[in-house]
Amino acid sequence: MCFVFIYLQENTMRFFFALILISTSYFAGAKNFADTLKNSTIIKMTTSKLGDNLILSSINKSPVKFDISPDAMIALKKAGVSDVVIESMVKKQSEIDEQLAQNLSNNSTGGKFTFTKSGIYFGKEGEKFTKLDPTLTTSSYKGIYFPKFVYSIDGKTANYSIKKDNEIYFNFIPSKKDLNSTNNSGTPSSDYMDAIMTQISGTNVAISPNEFKLVQLKTKRNSRIYEAGSNLGQVTSIKGKYIINFKYEQVSEYTYRIILPADILPGEYSFVYLSKNTNILVKQVDKAFDFRVE
Repeated sequence: MCFVFIYLQENTMRFFFALILISTSYFAGAKNFADTLKNSTIIKMTTSKLGDNLILSSINKSPVKFDISPDAMIALKKAGVSDVVIESMVKKQSEIDEQLAQNLSNNSTGGKFTFTKSGIYFGKEGEKFTKLDPTLTTSSYKGIYFPKFVYSIDGKTANYSIKKDNEIYFNFIPSKKDLNSTNNSGTPSSDYMDAIMTQISGTNVAISPNEFKLVQLKTKRNSRIYEAGSNLGQVTSIKGKYIINFKYEQVSEYTYRIILPADILPGEYSFVYLSKNTNILVKQVDKAFDFRVE
């Protein structure tokens, strides 16, 4: 009997614990849903007899997604929403729409494609572009009389293959305050390209392809490598025999088109980030944008 009681008591506790979890998840979800103000939210606040000052404060402090078309404004007016509140809705939504349009124009190929995130992309105009993912590299220090650093990427070939008629774009988007957010400093990103942009000066700033080197990788056993010189145990520069010169042109404020050499050979390559406008590797280079050319 005692064992039955303990079993029932344990299951009862589990039931109430599960109920608490469900309730918590429900209200958390409800809160997230209510965070973004919409036309229907403003109408509910108005019909609930909340004052204009309180509604205006909510509009200023909350993310919004308003419909400010003529028909929508007429519906708001018929629902009793005041002119001052409607004007505030139009003003906030217009600012958001204007910023979005500006960001899109700053991140385009100059043609039909617009990038929404920082990164290196390849593909064909008019088609979907593929973003190059950075690959982890490891380094080892070798030699006594002629010391060098050997950087290695696992695998004999890269995951991504770029054809000679593909276009390559570098896109660098500096972090800005989102008008539709209460976060003044912007949203931190775990993206490697954003991390590169942040480590330069402690803030997220635009950079250019001039701060990267195109490296031809050498296949060795089950990995691909490139080498850098060393002086007193410090990395100096990537050895010249691995470097492939490329050109680029700026096509929008944050986007650059990469022009590979016409005579580039099929093989394994990688874009490696360097310190600003030099051939010197950044400390703790741990990733590279590797690909193969067909």
